[in-house]
Amino acid sequence: MEVVLGSGEIVSGDGSDLFEALSAARRLLDPSGLLVVCNGACRNVFPSPMLRQATAGRRAYVLKIPRTADRPPVVDIFEPAEVQEVCTVDEQIAWHSQWLGSGGV
Repeated sequence: MEVVLGSGEIVSGDGSDLFEALSAARRLLDPSGLLVVCNGACRNVFPSPMLRQATAGRRAYVLKIPRTADRPPVVDIFEPAEVQEVCTVDEQIAWHSQWLGSGGV
């Protein structure tokens, strides 16, 4: 996966699926403070293993705390997002861990 910066520089990320490849590219950008403004970089967006397999990581769930039994909405990880919703990869992983422990599901 490639992210083309405004300067024309290309940052590449590899992975076993599209979400992992996007995360790898984002990890290269995180130290410089550059954020990718797409759904896959939102704090509360994360795919389940089954969704990753079914969509090659192209789609992910929009999660809410507290965790419930309701099926969350699904989004395309490459669609644009609100800039205030995106974060670093580490922040996204930390939020997902918090979400996993937030409910009795």
